[in-house]
Amino acid sequence: MQKKLVVLFFIVLLAFAYLIIRIASINRDKGEAYKKQVLAQQSYDSMTLPYKRGSIEDKNGTVLAYSEKVYNLIVDAKLMSIDDGVHIEPTLNVLQKAFGELNIDEVRTYVDMNQGASYKKFLRQLEQSRIENYNVMIDQIISENSIKRDELRKEGKNEEADAIVDPAKNGVWFEEEYRRTYPYNTLACDVIGFVQTGNEGQYGLEEYYNDTLNGTNGRSYGYLNADGTLTRTVKEAEDGYTLVTSLDTNIQAIAEKHIKEFAEDNRNAYRTGPAADNVGVIIMDPNTGEILAMAGYPVFNLNDPQNMEGVDLTQYAGLLSTEDLAKALGLTDIRESLSDNGIAGVSDNELSEVSINGIPLSAVSANKAELLELVTNESLSENGIIKNAVWKNFCISDTFEPGSTMKPFTVAGAIDDAKITGNETYVCNGALDVGQHTIHCHNRFGDGPLTVQQGIAKSCNVVLMNVAFAMGKSEWLRYNRNFGFGSFTGIDLAGESSGASNTFNERMGQTDLAVASFGQGFNVSMIQMAAGFSALINGGKYYKPHLVTRVVNNEGAIVREYDPKEVKQIISEDVSDIIREDCNTVVMSDPEECTGWTARPAGYTMGGKTGTAEKLPRAAKNYVISFVGYVPADDPQVLCYVVIDHPNHPDQSNSTRLATLLCRDIMTEVLPYLNIFPTMELTEKERAELTDAQASFFIGSDAVSQNSAMVVVSDNSVSDNATEGGSDAGAEYTPNVIQYDPGTGYPIDPNTGELLDPNTLQPVDQNVKSDLEY
Repeated sequence: MQKKLVVLFFIVLLAFAYLIIRIASINRDKGEAYKKQVLAQQSYDSMTLPYKRGSIEDKNGTVLAYSEKVYNLIVDAKLMSIDDGVHIEPTLNVLQKAFGELNIDEVRTYVDMNQGASYKKFLRQLEQSRIENYNVMIDQIISENSIKRDELRKEGKNEEADAIVDPAKNGVWFEEEYRRTYPYNTLACDVIGFVQTGNEGQYGLEEYYNDTLNGTNGRSYGYLNADGTLTRTVKEAEDGYTLVTSLDTNIQAIAEKHIKEFAEDNRNAYRTGPAADNVGVIIMDPNTGEILAMAGYPVFNLNDPQNMEGVDLTQYAGLLSTEDLAKALGLTDIRESLSDNGIAGVSDNELSEVSINGIPLSAVSANKAELLELVTNESLSENGIIKNAVWKNFCISDTFEPGSTMKPFTVAGAIDDAKITGNETYVCNGALDVGQHTIHCHNRFGDGPLTVQQGIAKSCNVVLMNVAFAMGKSEWLRYNRNFGFGSFTGIDLAGESSGASNTFNERMGQTDLAVASFGQGFNVSMIQMAAGFSALINGGKYYKPHLVTRVVNNEGAIVREYDPKEVKQIISEDVSDIIREDCNTVVMSDPEECTGWTARPAGYTMGGKTGTAEKLPRAAKNYVISFVGYVPADDPQVLCYVVIDHPNHPDQSNSTRLATLLCRDIMTEVLPYLNIFPTMELTEKERAELTDAQASFFIGSDAVSQNSAMVVVSDNSVSDNATEGGSDAGAEYTPNVIQYDPGTGYPIDPNTGELLDPNTLQPVDQNVKSDLEY
């Protein structure tokens, strides 16, 4: 018995010895390969599960932005190189067949040089169908190889069977990722914004709601339990929330269509270049603050925002410094080269005879104006400042002097503060002396006695200056601030400007007050004006402008809901009724008695206000023209605000018709879509226009005149005492008799004696300073 135990002991001992020797042999011969497999298993058993960024929808459920699952091609050189690298070429052959755009030589070099690496991304954002095609292809090859090996072994051809090598299936894998997609490409690009690498929103809703749209990544963990079994734990990704907005895709498309037509029709109309420096349109519900459409021009493709093809970049070149322009043209390198070669002192005449890429070397010493003549789209296409100018939203980011659209605000404040009743009459002689300055009306010959309402209808500066004087600067400032000018509206878009640095304060003088009454000397943004004007006509309630109405999860459940937010009551409902009646006369009066009649869509009642503002520098005589209108006139349901910055027109100060007609074209399509139907009988002309979808509206030099007036001279020694407002209707008035210069036949300004252009009624002498220069 004892002998048997000894024998058994030696047998067990020999077995252990054999196992130790075998393990040592395996570790020596194949240990590295097994080590790679174990490490590879660890890598794949713990991986990030990406979340899906939330979508952006319009009010009708139309998807404007969404994320779709795509795949990145990852090469694992460690696994591809097992078995002394015999699987490399078979794997590369399959990759080449499945992904023709892949640089196989680059992959081969990477694998050869990095056999210990497990992760290298070679292709990005591949569609699922291509991944499925690759998997089918590689599985088919492995299956065919297995069949061939079995057949050869049956025939005793083991060496040939062993020579058939499978591709390393685990040497290539596909990492999940989401790609942001914008199905309508350029539609609402300024509002939506886009997404950069890492799911970081840039501009618009994408940036403002970045944290809401983004979710939280999940993770898949793999580990061996006590039994040695691979166990997997998955923490699912939490997808981002979806935004439901007040935008209406159809209204947005209508606005953008007509803006594009305007841009194409007026390009190079008077000067070489675009139809305007900027064009903006806001369409909103004045009773809720909801934005239905917000559009600008030019547009860019949200799916490829870096691509500036089709955008006229030269119009933004003025934003660059002289040095940046030189860099864009490559002149900085040329300067350094000239300096290094000791020829910096060569004359411009000599340098002008030599050019590089069509740019004369003499340009190395050119000033900014000269460099602006040389820049091209190609030279500016990679400039970050230029791209940002294209991407930003003019409707919220830029500020400008509003011009006559401010006049109803001045009247509203004066009536609400009981400084005037609104029934006063003032006499317009074409100009008003304020301090040491003469401030003209757009009609330099004067309109005679005008009621406040007529002053708004005819856009008379003299009437408005008198109203502001009756009001006083403190009250004017208070109402101006209450309407939100100089403050953020809080609209839910990234990049809003308050314009606070370009507004009046308590240091404003009497002359400042005069020009402020008709919208000169201070800046506003489009969204400030649209929100404020809505309060003027909706009963005096200021609503916070907004786009997002609901936030929902991926199951459609409402997470947050944003109801219209009434911020404050600025003016009384009675005063709002008066202002609405005043603004109705701007559009609904006889064409000889108003400035906005061309804005009215056929068959509809409409109110609104035109605006023409002289830009800085005043000597350049450039203007911003605008029109804000609402329909129906007595019960506003939709508001449309159009701004055209620096129109391409020979007489900018009299080009307001461009804005009114653009508004009319847009509203003619929008109103029926909103089930707002005509209430007025159509003329034969209007019927013809409505039946012809391609009808073009006349835009000529006889465009309705607006205030282009003129002054901002500070006189801070003037007190803030308000003056009594308004003379009675029986005040003495002697109409100005137009005098003509006998030599030229030109009319003479009755207030200054300057010769006036018979077409524009502006001073012939281009050196005459603007009333607004100080």
